[in-house]
Amino acid sequence: MLNGVKIILALVLASMVFIACDKDKNYPTTPSLEFVEYITLAGDSLTMKCSFRDGDGDIGSRLVSVPDGVDPCQGDFDIKVDYDEMVDGEWVQVETQAMWCVLSLTPEGQDKTLEGDVMVNFNNPLILLSPNNDTVRYSMILKDRAGNISNKVYGPMVIND
Repeated sequence: MLNGVKIILALVLASMVFIACDKDKNYPTTPSLEFVEYITLAGDSLTMKCSFRDGDGDIGSRLVSVPDGVDPCQGDFDIKVDYDEMVDGEWVQVETQAMWCVLSLTPEGQDKTLEGDVMVNFNNPLILLSPNNDTVRYSMILKDRAGNISNKVYGPMVIND
């Protein structure tokens, strides 16, 4: 994994929509992702933003806080991002960019429906470090505690000018 890769998991409570007073939404228990946008800052940082939904809210580890020395991922991942390069007109997965886990996001109360945004920030994204390739893309999956894996979403191609 790249040392310069950082994550901003904007699975922020402020960005999550908990539907408590409204009619309950009926989402599948397998999480789903949708690409929203890339955000670039000063040409050396790229953020991939995706929205997610999960019908039973079992996103994140079972931990609500992390004691010192405890791996919140417990050897697993919640979010995985891959990196592909365009080679001779075909997409080729170069490497798994990174894997992360988050603390439990399961809502309190009766309605466990969960919606929100995932934002993954890459400082010095690989496209800047890959002089032999000027076209890349990133993809993301989300896995819940039951092991259900979301659809894989692809960001649009990024072209290094």
